Amino acid sequence: EQALLNLLIKENGISLEKYFDVNTKNEIQVNALVGFESLNETISLIENFIVEGYKTVKLKIGRENFFDDLKIISELRKRFNDKIIIRLDANCKWSLTEAKNNLKSLEDFSIEYVEQPIANVKEFRRINTTIPLAADESIRNLEDAESIIENELADIIILKPMLTGGLVNSIEIIKAAQKKNIKTVVTTSLD
Repeated sequence: EQALLNLLIKENGISLEKYFDVNTKNEIQVNALVGFESLNETISLIENFIVEGYKTVKLKIGRENFFDDLKIISELRKRFNDKIIIRLDANCKWSLTEAKNNLKSLEDFSIEYVEQPIANVKEFRRINTTIPLAADESIRNLEDAESIIENELADIIILKPMLTGGLVNSIEIIKAAQKKNIKTVVTTSLD
C-alpha cells in the first residue's frame, strides 16, 4: 500500500494530505507512557518526560487495588497541576460496576480520556462518566471501527493502522469518525 500511494502521489505531484482530502496539523503530538511504577518512579519518569518536551502522559492503570492508582493520579495532579495532560489506559481491567465507581473517583482530576475501561465497548454508555472513553482493544479490524463509529459507542477511537488495514482504511475511519464528532488518536501495535 505504501509503495502504491507513494507512486500515485509522485505521479500526480500532490501531497498525501491533498490526495486524501484530509486536514492535518504540521506536527504530531506524542504521549509518553508510564507503566505500573511506584509513585516515586512515576514522578521521576514524568519529570524527565517534561524535560524531553512531552506534554501528555499516558498511565497504565488497573492495579489490583484501585486506590493505589487513585493515589498516584492524585499526587501527579497535585505535583504537576496543568503542566501535563493525563491519559489513562485501563486495558479492560474493570467490570462495569468497577468502571462506574472508579471513573466517578477520577472525574475531578482533569483526565483527557480513559482507554478501554471495560472489555465490552457496547457497555461504555452505561458507565455514565464525564471522562471521555476511548475504544482500543475493541478495535481489531476495519469492521470493529466502523461499528463503533456508526453506533457512537465511544468518544474516541484509538486507531492502529496495522489492525485496520493500513493507511487508506485509517483515513476513511478518521473521516467517518469526524462526521460523528468522534476523535481519533493514531498509534501503533508494534511496541
